[in-house]
Amino acid sequence: MKGTLKSCLLSKEYIQAKNSMLLLFQVLEIFPPVEEDAKEIKEVIEKFDANYPNHEDLKKRGESYLTVLKKKIDQLPKVDRTEIKKKANEKDKKPSASSHKNKEEETK
Repeated sequence: MKGTLKSCLLSKEYIQAKNSMLLLFQVLEIFPPVEEDAKEIKEVIEKFDANYPNHEDLKKRGESYLTVLKKKIDQLPKVDRTEIKKKANEKDKKPSASSHKNKEEETK
């Protein structure tokens, strides 16, 4: 969800950015779920002035969302995704018990 929202917010298409802002307000209680995601969304919205110089409504929505998001960031959990990915890769490399059992049955 984060990637799609970022893409729409960075888009030069006004309607995409506007709809993304509306969605962000609607899901504010559950998204962004972690500090890292919140910071990435914050950085994108801070660029609204440059991306939409003639759309005051969009800039005001962005400012409004940033006000709420900045308060929320401190309350969000910090997640080290590199550690999660490392653990997932290690798990993928370990043969599972069922695959070991299947190999034994094939050799019989």
